[in-house]
Amino acid sequence: MLRTENDMPTGSLMGALNPLKSRNAIPDHLRFPTYQNQLRLIGRHLDTNGYRSISLLDVEGGILVRAFTARKHESELLEFPDSAFDQMVKDAIEGRGRRKKVGRKHAVVPTGYEDFLRALGYELDQRVAKSITLHESPDSWFVAGIAGSDNSNGVFSPFDMTLREAEVNAVLDAAFRRRGR
Repeated sequence: MLRTENDMPTGSLMGALNPLKSRNAIPDHLRFPTYQNQLRLIGRHLDTNGYRSISLLDVEGGILVRAFTARKHESELLEFPDSAFDQMVKDAIEGRGRRKKVGRKHAVVPTGYEDFLRALGYELDQRVAKSITLHESPDSWFVAGIAGSDNSNGVFSPFDMTLREAEVNAVLDAAFRRRGR
């Protein structure tokens, strides 16, 4: 059975997902470090700081991102440790309405990283994915990892997919429909 966007995580992932300790002003669906929530926060950081051409790797203890900046024309390694998730959520909530707009549109991600990575994170959560890697190329995204299901009893199988412009738009359109836009 597919979970809805606002459902709390269940099944084999529950042990790996710990709710935030502070519940003040944080909606329930944002308290868990699901892929949807983590990738959304990372996307916001990437958009706000003008990063491009990313590669993302889910590692033990967090997520690593290699990204390029337009200003320096060189890559940077960004770390998003699991231990910082609580603070990232608080900062995002406090920063609502003060976020800079996406400066330059992305070739394959027209609305910016935050919307796309949030939508992709939802799809990954539906697959009960883990150990993911994402790579952005000029005309597509490569996504790989292992996935199970809510009733997979810990059995995970590898998956990979290539998302071109049409597939990216379909993922975004589905997310916007879920959010009632």
